[in-house]
Amino acid sequence: MRNVLRAGAGAALAALVFAFGSSTAVAAVDTSPPSKPTGLRDNCLADYPGTAFCWTPSTDDVGVTGYDVFRQMPAGFVKVGTAPATQLPLFAESGLVTGQTYIYRVQAKDAAGNLSVVSDPVSVVARQGLPVPPSCRVEYVTNTYNSTGFFTQIKIFNIGSIAINSWTLAFTFPHAGQQITNPFGATWTQTGANVTARNLPWNAVIPPGGNVQIGTSGSHTNANPVPAQFRVNGVLCS
Repeated sequence: MRNVLRAGAGAALAALVFAFGSSTAVAAVDTSPPSKPTGLRDNCLADYPGTAFCWTPSTDDVGVTGYDVFRQMPAGFVKVGTAPATQLPLFAESGLVTGQTYIYRVQAKDAAGNLSVVSDPVSVVARQGLPVPPSCRVEYVTNTYNSTGFFTQIKIFNIGSIAINSWTLAFTFPHAGQQITNPFGATWTQTGANVTARNLPWNAVIPPGGNVQIGTSGSHTNANPVPAQFRVNGVLCS
């Protein structure tokens, strides 16, 4: 009886090999790490009681899933938290000494567990976190042409008492069909309806009472409404 069972199992295996072939397809394995996080900068959330900094998103052949954040301690850099993979990655940490400077580094990761090169260090000041009034004002002037195109000019004014260093403007288009096509004056990105514009080296500083001008041409479908809100470095502008 045992020999009969062995013979039956062998026949079944032979049938499977005949039907599907002797080779088995191997799924592709993701071994490409995300790019190194860059553009780390302080004061991205001015009213947070502690440290808060942001950076330029990393890229990956499949997709970045998050970031590990490390803070310098006497024994070296120690992981203190994680940040999600968003359009403007940001990390904030409370419970620190107000006025003291802390050093951070960031590492991107993907779903396969691949890790990027660790970022360069960034110095971040722990702030008191008092509510802050708007320090910026945005003028948004747009003109529609050819029924499906538009040209927009944006001025960012510093109405505060200190200079704005390394700024990022963020807003959301009200209509799904609005799309930037030929921006200038900043490094622009758009994900869905969300748009960000980051300073270039030559216009990174907006002094008190000063302004910078940027703009973009674009396309739309049937409507080109003005965004409702604008934020610079996370602070709502007037």
